[in-house]
Amino acid sequence: MSAISKSKALLRHKTIDACLRNESRKYSLNDLILQCTRALSKSLKSNERISLRTMQADIEFMRDPVNGYGAPIEVYEKKYYRYSNPDFSLGNLTIRKDAGNEGLNDLLSKLEAVISTDEFSYLKDAFNKLTSEYNAHEEAVARAAEEEAARIAAEEAARKAAEEQAAREAEAAERKAAEDAAREAAAREAAENAMNHRGVKYSSRRKKKEAEPDLFSDLF
Repeated sequence: MSAISKSKALLRHKTIDACLRNESRKYSLNDLILQCTRALSKSLKSNERISLRTMQADIEFMRDPVNGYGAPIEVYEKKYYRYSNPDFSLGNLTIRKDAGNEGLNDLLSKLEAVISTDEFSYLKDAFNKLTSEYNAHEEAVARAAEEEAARIAAEEAARKAAEEQAAREAEAAERKAAEDAAREAAAREAAENAMNHRGVKYSSRRKKKEAEPDLFSDLF
């Protein structure tokens, strides 16, 4: 695997790690593909879209306790991915687990020992430049992964805040609707009571009038 491929793999793994540590959202394979594609596009200026096969291979590698990270990735609801251990994080692992860096670092150490001898001292400047560029590249990848994790966390925080605001607005609208309905019901009841009261008074006056004697009936 080339250095560029290793860098891409490392960025994908750290992006997946950031997603799976986010307990406020569910991530399917397609969601993970989208997040990793965005991370590569932003950090490495790559237009490459991650394939389903690559994502599945990344997850299997991360699960591998020997060659990978031993990540406790599980599938729930037959669709979404998360860590069974919420405390797991790639950031807590040693550099030995970083996508093959152990072998590369070991090789650099051996080269440094060889170049330190008089026979190959003329290669020292070139080696130092190469090592400096490699370290700068690795730092850039690590920084990009951290920025991507922060972006994902910020997006989730914003989404959660928007959902909470929408829930508060919906609750307020529901409460207002209930209050309006109660006022309308009270107004209808008051109107009905008023009509019933007028009807009772009219009926009472009519009965009273009918009960009064007709003073003129005896004249005819």
